[in-house]
Amino acid sequence: MLRQARFANEENWTDYPDVTLFGAVRQHALLVEATLPVQVQVLVRCKDTPEIPVEVYDVLVSRHSQILNPRKGDS
Repeated sequence: MLRQARFANEENWTDYPDVTLFGAVRQHALLVEATLPVQVQVLVRCKDTPEIPVEVYDVLVSRHSQILNPRKGDS
């Protein structure tokens, strides 16, 4: 399925093939050109299924990191 997303102030859609609607929202939000953290509005649709309405999501975009193995494998 071809998902498409765009920012609320854009006219052109960006294609995100083979991802979920939320995946397209997250990937598109990361394209924002602003100082982080920032809140953006992302519109998403499924191009192959025009009967599904366009959805609008507010997304908080920030820089985040998480140490996945803080104990370095120790129990």
